[in-house]
Amino acid sequence: MSFLDSLKNQAMAYIPGGDSPIVQAALSGIEQQGGLSALSQRFHEEGLGGVINSWVSSGPNHAISADQIQKVIGSDRIAQIASRFGIPADEVAGKIAETLPAVVDRMTPGGRLPQ
Repeated sequence: MSFLDSLKNQAMAYIPGGDSPIVQAALSGIEQQGGLSALSQRFHEEGLGGVINSWVSSGPNHAISADQIQKVIGSDRIAQIASRFGIPADEVAGKIAETLPAVVDRMTPGGRLPQ
């Protein structure tokens, strides 16, 4: 198990809804695309750097909408997850939007992205 997997598992244990298969599938996709550093870069590219920075830092977490999640993660990836579970894409994006801030927050206890 990688260090990132270990951090993710610890984080998920404390987050309501974190054990959701939908959230797990999204996190697996994020890991496959370069992990938290790549996700952070994507947020910055989409003009949402302040949002992910709030999750990494020790202050309050900014909320994110389902539409913003689709923009950052990609509607194709969201559609793949939705198809896998037989639910609407907007429901997938909403679940990820609810959970991802807390997951990133828990995975970055020192206020920095893991190396």
